[in-house]
Amino acid sequence: MAGRSPVSPGGGASGGLSIDDVYPDAVNVASDDIASMDLIEPGSTATSYLWHKINGTQSSVGGAGSQMPLGGPYLSSTALAIFETWITEGAPE
Repeated sequence: MAGRSPVSPGGGASGGLSIDDVYPDAVNVASDDIASMDLIEPGSTATSYLWHKINGTQSSVGGAGSQMPLGGPYLSSTALAIFETWITEGAPE
């Protein structure tokens, strides 16, 4: 699964983040909104800003803006569960 999102390969880019390049663009990379929080922190959804953005909980960690993807449709509960498992299992490449 190298360089591919576990959720939806082949998606477009928004805000400089392409779903096709999720690993190098997001794992252990500081978010623009909260520099002290990585977009994806392997092993922890609580400290993964991208996780908060796709769940609409970004304001609870000091973030801003709208839930991702902008304008929806939002990820299904199944897709969220897959993404959550990927992060909590260490976001393997």
